[in-house]
Amino acid sequence: MSDFDFHELINSFIFMNTLITFPDGKSRSMDIDSVSYNGDYVFYRSGKKFYLDKIRIKMTEFNFWAIQKKRNPDWDIYFIATDSNTNTENDDLIWYIPFEAAYKLKQDNSSAIRDWIIRRDQMEPIRRKRFNFYANRMLDLKGMGGFYDAKDEVIKSFEKYRDGK
Repeated sequence: MSDFDFHELINSFIFMNTLITFPDGKSRSMDIDSVSYNGDYVFYRSGKKFYLDKIRIKMTEFNFWAIQKKRNPDWDIYFIATDSNTNTENDDLIWYIPFEAAYKLKQDNSSAIRDWIIRRDQMEPIRRKRFNFYANRMLDLKGMGGFYDAKDEVIKSFEKYRDGK
């Protein structure tokens, strides 16, 4: 990631989030963190940082994801959480929860809490390298083209060793 321009990423975020504002100047936009697609298949990720072992998802964002999932049931939406946004190494631990599982979580609205709250223990821990592998497989399996066939890989490996290569 040494070639990645973080300053330009921040500037892009500021630029886009000040483009459409309410009369008081607050942004009327939400941030979609990461999107990958292959053919008709789309894999969204919304990144969050833990605070007191919880993540918060604003209801505007949560409702947007609910609409997307209803319109496109085959697409995947994941909430990804981390202790630090600098955890970019393969062995760093992250947590994830698919939208469908997050949607089923009961929420305590007794205090008029307007955010969807997900506790760390309601999410699955995984190493970044493993999540990368999993996400790529989902893109290959659900997307068009680039289909990953485990059986085909085994046959290729067998032929490679059988032929002494």
